[in-house]
Amino acid sequence: MDLQQFSKWNPAFDKTLSSGQPYNLRVQKDKLPVFEAKKQEILSESIRLLLEG
Repeated sequence: MDLQQFSKWNPAFDKTLSSGQPYNLRVQKDKLPVFEAKKQEILSESIRLLLEG
């Protein structure tokens, strides 16, 4: 999924998460297995980037 499509499907994603609110992420059905497989890796990288500021 490219960034433009991600942004279209998930408007206000950045603002919602940065305010500490939960967000129901929308992902293409055919990409869901890849997302599920990499979910922990994505979360770890996100936390690392947040901590590094």
